[in-house]
Amino acid sequence: MPSLSFMDRLSRTGKLYLLAESPDERRSGLYLATMSKSRGADGPAPRDTPDGQVEVVVKFTANYNADAHRVLAAAGLAPALHACIPVCGRLYMVVMDRVHGEMAWDAEERGALLPHTVYEDVRAALDLLHQHDLVFGDLRTPNVMVVPGAGGLASDEGSRAMLIDFDWVGTHGITRYPAILNDELSVSALAVQRRVIMYKEHDLAMLEKFKQVCYPNAS
Repeated sequence: MPSLSFMDRLSRTGKLYLLAESPDERRSGLYLATMSKSRGADGPAPRDTPDGQVEVVVKFTANYNADAHRVLAAAGLAPALHACIPVCGRLYMVVMDRVHGEMAWDAEERGALLPHTVYEDVRAALDLLHQHDLVFGDLRTPNVMVVPGAGGLASDEGSRAMLIDFDWVGTHGITRYPAILNDELSVSALAVQRRVIMYKEHDLAMLEKFKQVCYPNAS
């Protein structure tokens, strides 16, 4: 069970509030809470609430690669990670900073192209994971958060990207994809299928697909 000291920092009288607004989005099982600041969080400085606390997203999942999350959070390519704690059986509670922006999926649904800087950040995130022999394995637009640029809009050229889902991350050449695989991940040339072994090349093929929803390099 989580330590009392950590749980005490999850304020709002101990309640968790659904982050999703629509019924479809609620399937994600993401919750919003606030907590006191933690010096031990891995990642960029969080945005404080008016009362000096930190907004966090809480999710419950059977699988999570906290090491991969920490690697990217330290580089500013993922939200700060506060905790990844077993709470019941094989279920983990993951607590991370809430990132203010929009999912790349939202822009894709609008038919809007993302700034090339977003593609560059996603590529850098994959490169960093690959240096640690890790495969992200689920590079889809719902798993990329676009953080607004200096102008305050996600369409700004200075926008940044963060990866936000580490449920499937595994070791190159060892870990297998889950039995439940989203059909959007099908990369026929590389045989990405349920229960097959994960390779870095799969990430690179998915990156090429993601590149199609971004503006080309202006230079």
